Amino acid sequence: MSLERMVPEGIFRLDGPLAETVELDYQVCAHCGFRLMHVLPPTRKTFPLPVLYCPICGLRQDDSGFTPGKALTYEAKLEALRRWLQQQGLDEETLREQYHLELGQFFEPHVARRS
Repeated sequence: MSLERMVPEGIFRLDGPLAETVELDYQVCAHCGFRLMHVLPPTRKTFPLPVLYCPICGLRQDDSGFTPGKALTYEAKLEALRRWLQQQGLDEETLREQYHLELGQFFEPHVARRS
């Protein structure tokens, strides 16, 4: 499944003062397999590497350095996803009915069940 299909226009947002000045992109989290890990442009400290943040496992690469993601069971990943979706103003029913997405589709199959 392509990320374009998973991110309909405006469905997920970046909040705060950077929202209008920074371009948010996504990639698959190498640790937990979440397909919408946040990718931001490099900072002076991280250059040439981008700033990364996974809202599911907590993997982070930023001015403070690198923080590996937490080891989570598949069920814990789904629970973290539900919390993140709630922060986005979404729930499972809306995902199913409006976007035809299931929770498992937010994770790469070869990574999702092993972290």
